[in-house]
Amino acid sequence: MAQRDTLGREVPEEFALRLFEAAFSLFGDKGFERTTMDEVAARSGVARATLYYYFRGKDDLFLFLLERGVSMLGAALGEATQSGENSRERLEHALDRLIDLMAEFRDVLLVAMQQFGRIASSTGEAHAWIHERSTGTLRSIIEDGARDGSLRAVDDPEGAALAIFGAACWVCLHHIQLSGRVPTGEIKVLMRRLAVEGLGV
Repeated sequence: MAQRDTLGREVPEEFALRLFEAAFSLFGDKGFERTTMDEVAARSGVARATLYYYFRGKDDLFLFLLERGVSMLGAALGEATQSGENSRERLEHALDRLIDLMAEFRDVLLVAMQQFGRIASSTGEAHAWIHERSTGTLRSIIEDGARDGSLRAVDDPEGAALAIFGAACWVCLHHIQLSGRVPTGEIKVLMRRLAVEGLGV
């Protein structure tokens, strides 16, 4: 599915995919600040002129690609929660899928967390959209769990979802910085103890 850039032009899916893989690989290897648009163009195979046709600069490209990644995350979490007898099981499935995605897209996670200030200072509409797509599924599961009796009711489901999502991000980030990898099995056990058993009845 094609996305629109900040200039309102529809970015072809082929270009978006190549840019996503190339840019986040470079950002992970060199850091966001030291990566140039010329390097992104060279690694992705997208001509420099084409890159500037769609994006004003690196900040625009970063936010576009981040929104793509968050959209992929939201869709994957939604798919992961289609099965399960109750909300507790859906929460387990969502956490497992979330951690698998963080391991698969470690460069995206690393750069997103490093550039958190840039994300937070983006337009209110974009920031709200990113927030909803990243935590909305978890919030819905927590609310449903209170209704079906498989999870404890909490006063602030949105805050609980944000806390769970943030904890998973930071634990995975810690391991990436420590060893360059995400031990998915270990983190899944930890997050189930913290979130699922913590909210369980």
